[in-house]
Amino acid sequence: MIQKGVLITIILILIVAVALLASFYLGDDETKQVIKDLAEGQASLISRFTDTTSDELQNKVVRLSDDSIVTYGIVPDNKNIAFFDENGSFNIVDYIGNVIFEGEGPQIANVRSGVWSPTKMEVIITAIDPSGVRKIFYDYQNGRLEYIDSDIQNLAFSQDGERIVYNFFDKNMYVGNISISRANGSSHVSIFKTRLSDILLDWPKEDLITFYKKSLNPRENVELFRIDNKGEGLEKILPDKKSLKVLWAPDGKSLIYSESDEDQDYLYYKFMEDGKERDLEINITVDKCAWSNTNVNIICFYDNSFYKISVLDGSRKKVYSLRGDADVKNLKFTPSGEYLLYIDNNNGYLYSLVLR
Repeated sequence: MIQKGVLITIILILIVAVALLASFYLGDDETKQVIKDLAEGQASLISRFTDTTSDELQNKVVRLSDDSIVTYGIVPDNKNIAFFDENGSFNIVDYIGNVIFEGEGPQIANVRSGVWSPTKMEVIITAIDPSGVRKIFYDYQNGRLEYIDSDIQNLAFSQDGERIVYNFFDKNMYVGNISISRANGSSHVSIFKTRLSDILLDWPKEDLITFYKKSLNPRENVELFRIDNKGEGLEKILPDKKSLKVLWAPDGKSLIYSESDEDQDYLYYKFMEDGKERDLEINITVDKCAWSNTNVNIICFYDNSFYKISVLDGSRKKVYSLRGDADVKNLKFTPSGEYLLYIDNNNGYLYSLVLR
């Protein structure tokens, strides 16, 4: 049975090879170029680092970027990571540092941040040029780049990746409109008026959009509100929090949030269906944490170590400690839950922590 299976596999490979050769010699120039690109792409799957060895994997932490990076996202194939480095170069690597694309795509100077689609190979970049702040929509699957209105602020993607929600603030009229549009800013619809110039938005579920004022003054109380995707049903979720930061669970049914009291930070869990909250008893902000795909565990970085914390009972377990005096940000779980991605603030490099 095994020999028969091997023989069938060899025959299939030969059939595919003959088909590619026939396409190459008989096809048009565009077809030939696609085949060449595929072949060259496969040949380029080499490790970025000479020290990415089995020993390093055993040590759990792998460096993924040559240079400091500005923003990264998980490619929707759930196998790779896309990022812009400090030089404005676009790259794609896998979870252990093998290069898929290096320096491909546009060179965008002075990239400051990016918001990545959860389902499509698209990102909306904020960059600075001599004319000021620019918003750029980049479809990196098709190599398409568009400039969009720079007044689109603090955006978030819908879970299906088809639309974005953002605050469009008119500085002259001092009026903002929470609006929904396609990812490139077209076909926009205003759903809710606000006079808040700088708000942070999330779209955790199809019928749930949340927003709160960005805390600029540590003594200022801010509130978290919710509306539906038609701009209706305004409701306060969290009242009077100082230096509020929010991170929603993948299923949109719960959140963790942090607030501060003088010089101390506090982390809490809130379940939306019954409104119950839990003090997770760890003094950090949510930007040091990431939700797992189970929706019941988070990993947080505290005191130079990563801790797995259950939001259900607050129990915690140390997962891994970093050497030296590390400072991490932009934590993300890969969809499989096998890797934790993060940027080290000290050097700007992108890393993966092997959790399996």
